Amino acid sequence: MAQKPEDMKEHDSSLGTKYVAIPGASVLFATHETTVAEWQTYLTETKHEWTYKPHFQQGPDHPMVGITLQD
Repeated sequence: MAQKPEDMKEHDSSLGTKYVAIPGASVLFATHETTVAEWQTYLTETKHEWTYKPHFQQGPDHPMVGITLQD
């Protein structure tokens, strides 16, 4: 079950990413872009299925593309 916006707390993830509340938004936002390496760690730890492949090469420190709110 999703949290209500008023119940969400700003926090740092296990990877050190800081998440903050934005007034009027119903989700928390990271203070910097998610990298390919961070996204791969998330996929491995959660077993989340994700098959999107961009049409260009990305390295581990590049910003991740193709992530949606549903992911």
